[in-house]
Amino acid sequence: MAILHKCVEAKRKHPGGGVRKEVEMRELIWDRFYHFVKAEYYYEVYKRNSYVIERNLKILIGILSSASIASWAVWNTYPALWSVLLALTTILIIVKPHFPYEKRISALTYALPEFKKLVIEIEYYYNSIIYLNEEQVFYEKEEINNKIEYFNLLYNAIDSKFIDSDLFPHNDKFNNISEENTRARTQKYFKIKEVNEYEQLEQETENAFIK
Repeated sequence: MAILHKCVEAKRKHPGGGVRKEVEMRELIWDRFYHFVKAEYYYEVYKRNSYVIERNLKILIGILSSASIASWAVWNTYPALWSVLLALTTILIIVKPHFPYEKRISALTYALPEFKKLVIEIEYYYNSIIYLNEEQVFYEKEEINNKIEYFNLLYNAIDSKFIDSDLFPHNDKFNNISEENTRARTQKYFKIKEVNEYEQLEQETENAFIK
């Protein structure tokens, strides 16, 4: 596939070196679609991770609280144990609201449905143009350009409303997981793109031979 893509990239360029706008615009829709799917998976992983940590913190506080109450009965025998458990419980209760996990869960509870709707909408649109030939894309280029701008505005609105960079620092592990999930999700489109690009290459080769 890599060799085919290199051949197609070479054939996309006119002798003057410019890339055809029709191909470029369809690739921009694909790029936005892929990016939005990856963002959805990325924040899903973020939410699951935050949920697990938040749940474990609550369980730990519950266990320590119960243990400190139980240790009250042996206060005279093991005063140090009771003091340590009580101190740990108090510290966790005080610092827990300052952890970001609950805030992340809350933000993503609202953000993820918006990301999902955006992905559904752009996937529907991408499916409507994926089989168009170059001439058809040329006549639809104004609409495609407007759609690209529209989808970018929707994504930026969700990002600015719910996604705080301080609350969601970049995580390489989550990014790798979301990349794998995105490639699996969009695999069928890679096959379609490869067929389309191969047919386009054949057509251009034939036209060049005729000229």
